[in-house]
Amino acid sequence: MHNEIINILSLSRFPLGDEKELQSAIELKFSEKNINFEREHRLDNKNIPDFFIDGLVIEVKIKGNAK
Repeated sequence: MHNEIINILSLSRFPLGDEKELQSAIELKFSEKNINFEREHRLDNKNIPDFFIDGLVIEVKIKGNAK
């Protein structure tokens, strides 16, 4: 499963101008590929990653401006 996620993320083109837009695009791609995931999964009081997939945590961050 983790290799499939890596392939989806590395072989897809995503918008990099806005973090929320990127998260939405990743969510759409996972849905298209029938990947079961949780959004904003609470690990504890301080840790709420953007995606949780079968024990895999994905946190999406964009720093600075994409060119």
